[in-house]
Amino acid sequence: MLKEYTKYRFPDLSSKNDLIFEVNYKNDDETKDCKIIKWKIDEKEGFIQRKHLFEFLWFIGTQEDHRKMIPQTIRKTRYIEKFVGVKVTRDIRKGEMLNFKIALDVPLSEEELMAEVKKGKNDKIVKPI
Repeated sequence: MLKEYTKYRFPDLSSKNDLIFEVNYKNDDETKDCKIIKWKIDEKEGFIQRKHLFEFLWFIGTQEDHRKMIPQTIRKTRYIEKFVGVKVTRDIRKGEMLNFKIALDVPLSEEELMAEVKKGKNDKIVKPI
């Protein structure tokens, strides 16, 4: 993110009037960290909040643009299914076992991941999330 005053000039396709954006144009809390953007065209100026500019860019963007705007991380995990038994002492018959099936995605460390790749189990056990 820009911390100092910066001016951007966007060329007009008809070459008549360029669009100029300025950020951090004042030294106050309201405009610092690019919170408000000042724009000029044909000696007229206006102001827009950064969040509104991002909303506009989101609406005109394609799916590929959306993917670039949202940070994504990919982790390798191991999928584990286990049965967990609970011994009941009240309400249900005393001594009766209740079994629950649980499924977990356990993140793999780099060492575990490399061991799985070396064993050739990469395509069966490890899956991206």
